[in-house]
Amino acid sequence: MRSLRSRLFRRRSLRTARLERASIASRLPGVRDLLVACLLVTLVTVVGAVIAWNGQKHQAYRLDQVLSEPVVARVDFEAVDRAQTRKNQEDARNREPSVYQPNGPHLDLLRDRLLALGRLGVDPALESVEQVPAATVQALGLGRLTPEGWSALRKFLAAPMAPRWEQVVDPFIDSVQTLAILTTRDANRERDPNERAFKIVLKHPRRGEITRFDHEIIGVGDGPRAMESLSERLSDLLTSLPAGPARSAVVGVVLWELQPIYLLDAEETDRRRVAARDAVRPVTVVRKANEVLVPAGQELDQSHLELLAAERRAHLDQSGFALATLMRVGVTGSVLLIAAGLWLYFLSYYPRVVSNPVRGLVIALLMLTCQGMSALAVQLLPQQAFAAAAAPTLLTAIVLAIAYDRRFALSVGAIQMLLVMLTLRLPIGFVFVCLTGMAVSLAQLHEVRTRSKLVMVGLWSGLSMAVATVLTGLGSRSLLLPGEVTRIVSEAGATFVMGLALGMVIQGLLPASEHVFKVTTSLTLAELSDASHPLLRRLAQEAPGTFQHSLRLGELAQAAAEAIGANALLCKVGALYHDVGKMSKPDYFIENQAGGPNRHDKLSPAMSHLVIVGHVKDGLELAREYDLPRDLRQFIESHHGTTLVEYFYHAAKQRSEAQQEPGPQEFEFRYPGPKPQTREAAILMLGDSVESAARALGQPNPGRIEHLVHGIANKRLNDGQFDECNLTLQELRKIERAMVRVLCAMHHTRVPYPVAAQDADAPASPPPAAAS
Repeated sequence: MRSLRSRLFRRRSLRTARLERASIASRLPGVRDLLVACLLVTLVTVVGAVIAWNGQKHQAYRLDQVLSEPVVARVDFEAVDRAQTRKNQEDARNREPSVYQPNGPHLDLLRDRLLALGRLGVDPALESVEQVPAATVQALGLGRLTPEGWSALRKFLAAPMAPRWEQVVDPFIDSVQTLAILTTRDANRERDPNERAFKIVLKHPRRGEITRFDHEIIGVGDGPRAMESLSERLSDLLTSLPAGPARSAVVGVVLWELQPIYLLDAEETDRRRVAARDAVRPVTVVRKANEVLVPAGQELDQSHLELLAAERRAHLDQSGFALATLMRVGVTGSVLLIAAGLWLYFLSYYPRVVSNPVRGLVIALLMLTCQGMSALAVQLLPQQAFAAAAAPTLLTAIVLAIAYDRRFALSVGAIQMLLVMLTLRLPIGFVFVCLTGMAVSLAQLHEVRTRSKLVMVGLWSGLSMAVATVLTGLGSRSLLLPGEVTRIVSEAGATFVMGLALGMVIQGLLPASEHVFKVTTSLTLAELSDASHPLLRRLAQEAPGTFQHSLRLGELAQAAAEAIGANALLCKVGALYHDVGKMSKPDYFIENQAGGPNRHDKLSPAMSHLVIVGHVKDGLELAREYDLPRDLRQFIESHHGTTLVEYFYHAAKQRSEAQQEPGPQEFEFRYPGPKPQTREAAILMLGDSVESAARALGQPNPGRIEHLVHGIANKRLNDGQFDECNLTLQELRKIERAMVRVLCAMHHTRVPYPVAAQDADAPASPPPAAAS
């Protein structure tokens, strides 16, 4: 016992010294690692600086924001006076006259009536107006025709030198179209004192556009005095007829059921007014330096934002090339410091990120993509800047937490938050909101076995950020400003919705994240542990003994992993697949022989060794065929490490001694390895040996099981199988105790069944206590 303790002490001392030397050496990066780090820092600096330059061009103020402090101009600049420009444009639009088109159907009807009047006037049977049929009077509008007018008209038409009646009617209709006779509504609107055009445009068919002022407009619903004036104007237009009753007869036809001569052309009117509005040149005003552009307490509208944007452009233009270059140097230098600090962190604590260029490149591209997404989201949603900027930042942290670990994700997420703050010039309150959501979401990502877990992550992170937004607003903004409390609540609601939506987005990105970062999440492991997986179904059918062994080993490995805080689900799923290679030759493994002949009896020990060892290689081929994750393949290739196949080694040794030949070397009968590289793989190796050996115990009891487990653990430790994983002696003892507990439960004793005296050969029915 004392010699065993001294050997263990010496081995532990040597292992500790070796680990310390390896730790010191691992902290010193090589030339290749430094070169990769420099290249990735350069990439993040260049691309991140360009995104930051464009992001800082975005207006720092947002619509409907209430300013707690006045905004003062830094330089003299010219700005468009939007209010005066809009006033001038509106005036130009209102001064543009309405356009009217001729009322063609009514003019055609009026001409037809006048021509029919001429035909009636030359009818010898109609000596007096009373002889005209009532239907004709109604149809031709002759209700205002007097006997004197009828006689004068017939006399004019009967004169030898009288012109043709069409030569009288057509010039009269043409002249009538010079009068602005409109509908009552149009006439009232155009004569309204508030109407600034004071005129209208009549589109005459032959004379083109005619302008008429508001005092020349006649409405069909005007009073008797206006109708009397219109009658006189119409009479003056009948120059071909002698003055008197003949003219009155023609005018009466026009005034009978008077209809508008012109109708409003709304489309043409709107087109001309829009053109007149657009033709107005913007009004510019000169703003002096130190002039207050927007006073405190003012709610920003679109004109304010345009004024502030003009001031910012002028400030950049007047800064000159030298000052603009210095500003860009400042931004670029800040991004460089952030990128260099990030990769120094990687070199110090996560050298595997730097040693793998692809992994470092993926992280760099993820950060730059989320930085660009934050800048774009804030431009699209300026009123919800916190929520828009925090969403991509949280996305970075959650993806890295799934791919690596939560501590790594929190560190990189904090650096990503600084990069976003620099890009968008966000206030310090953004740090409080973003860190709160990041901490709450990462705290829940210890293990993700169900998709609903991601929804709950988004729910609680969104709720925590909403609370943080409210507290930040109440502590840093003036609540006396109008509507400020409402805006704080609105921003809090936006952050809550963003967090909830982010949890759903992560579900869709989870398969892509696993593929890019070459990781296996608990959700995927839970799916692979389903017995309906095609490879597990094949194992249960072709190698049932191996399948039962894998199931029991899964329970054993899971309990041991939980005892030391390792990934229990990974151990369980790895145990299910670790022996799939035995399906190639299942009959050569004793658990699948079912009491039949042993196939190794006809083979040499060397050949049997090749068959046994070959199940590792066959298992890896099946893992690639069924596309098992990389994390599961480690269990297949390292669950035996470089251990000795003792049974066939001793058989070969005995054969050599019997034949008086040189004995075999141990390395010839060892597995090719590799040794376990992780704690989970070491647990599976130990559990595989313990579970197989425990089944060979004749009378398993707690004492014998404990002695068996401890002996196998010391044997693997002395054989150096745990040298390449970070398993400590304290953890090894915890693993032993957990395995003993599970094995005792598996091999528990039962109450002996009593046998009846009259039938000693037949099994008796179990007593009620034993059956229960």
